[in-house]
Amino acid sequence: MIINTGQRTDIPAFYAKWFANRLREGYVYVRNPYNEKQVNKYVLNPSVVDVIGFCSKNPAPMFEYMDLLKSYGQYWFITITPYARDIEPNVPDKHKIIEDFMLIANETIAEDYYWQEIPFEFRVHEKPDSEKFNRLKNIIEKFGYYFKTSKESIHPKEVQKLLDKIEGVEEENFISRMILRSMQQARYSTECSGHFGLAARYYCHFTSPIRRYPDLQIHRIIKENLHGRLTENRIEHYNKILTSVAELNSKMERRAEEAEREVEKLKKVQYMTKHIGEVYEGIISGVTGYGVYVELPNTVEGMVRMASIPDDYYIYDEDNMLVFGKNIGNTYQLGQKVYVRVVMTDRKLLTIDFEFADGLD
Repeated sequence: MIINTGQRTDIPAFYAKWFANRLREGYVYVRNPYNEKQVNKYVLNPSVVDVIGFCSKNPAPMFEYMDLLKSYGQYWFITITPYARDIEPNVPDKHKIIEDFMLIANETIAEDYYWQEIPFEFRVHEKPDSEKFNRLKNIIEKFGYYFKTSKESIHPKEVQKLLDKIEGVEEENFISRMILRSMQQARYSTECSGHFGLAARYYCHFTSPIRRYPDLQIHRIIKENLHGRLTENRIEHYNKILTSVAELNSKMERRAEEAEREVEKLKKVQYMTKHIGEVYEGIISGVTGYGVYVELPNTVEGMVRMASIPDDYYIYDEDNMLVFGKNIGNTYQLGQKVYVRVVMTDRKLLTIDFEFADGLD
C-alpha cells in the first residue's frame, strides 16, 4: 500500500498518536465505506474527485510515515490508495511471501497453544510408509533422480530437494503425483505429532477461517483464551468435543476431496470424448492385473486394458510394477513413456480407454 498524509486541525493530538500506534499494529480504521466505482474514479483522477477527503501528489511508503506520525504532536490523517501491481511475465511469484507468512503464523499459533497445554486442534501429517517410499525411489531412479533415505525413514527436506529438481521438467506432473501417493494423508487431531510434508514440529490451520471450519474452531478457542473466558468448564467442554470434532473435520475433508476428484474425472471424460481416435504421448502411471494406466501431459489418465494388447498374452509382475509378454517378452513398466490412442469414454463410469499406438499420427 501507499499512504498520503495531510494536516488536520479538527482532530485532537492524542488521536494522531493513537492512530499511529494502530497503524504500527496493522489495524486500519475506515470512517466511510466507498464502492468500487467511487474508488476507481478517485484513482483515475484524484484532482477532480476527493473520495476520502484529501489528495496528495507526493505519496510515500507507509512505514516511512509511522514514526513521523508518532513524533508529531499535531493533527494528521491518512488515506490509502492502490499501488500498481507488477504483472509482467517471468517475474517471481509475489504471492509466495504471503504463503510464507501464513505458514509461519500457523506454526507459531500451534507451538504457542501446545505449550500452554490448552485443548486445541492441530494439523498433523505422519511420516510416510518406508515400503512405499522405497518403491518411489525405484521409480524416480528410472528418470535419473535420487534422494537419501535411511532404513526407517526419509527426511522431508529430501522430498523438497526432489521437487525442486523436477520443477519445469517433462515428467514433473507424474513424479509429483507419485510422491503424493507415497505420502500419508494429513488430518486433524488433538495430538500435536508434527507435519512431515512441511517439516514442522508444530502446525495447525489458523489462517483461513473463511473457507475451513477447523480454522474457525481454533479461532473460538483463541478468542476465549485472549479474553479470559477459557474457564475450567470451557476447557472441560473442549476436552470432550475436540476429538470427535477433529475426526469429523478430517472425514468431511476426505469427502470434499472425493467430490472434487469425481468432478475432475467427469470433466476430463467430457473433454476426451471430443478427441476419440487421436494419439498422444504419455507416461505409465499405474500397473494392475487387468490393465495399464497411462497419464497424458494434460493430466488426463486412462487405461489400456490387458485384453486389448493384441501382440501377446501379458502377465502382471506386482513386485516390479510391470507387465510382460509371455511369448515375445515386451514389457510395460511404471514410468515408461508410451504412445496411446483414445478408444472410448464412459460418462457413467467416468472412465477413459486407451490402446497402445506405434507413434503420433
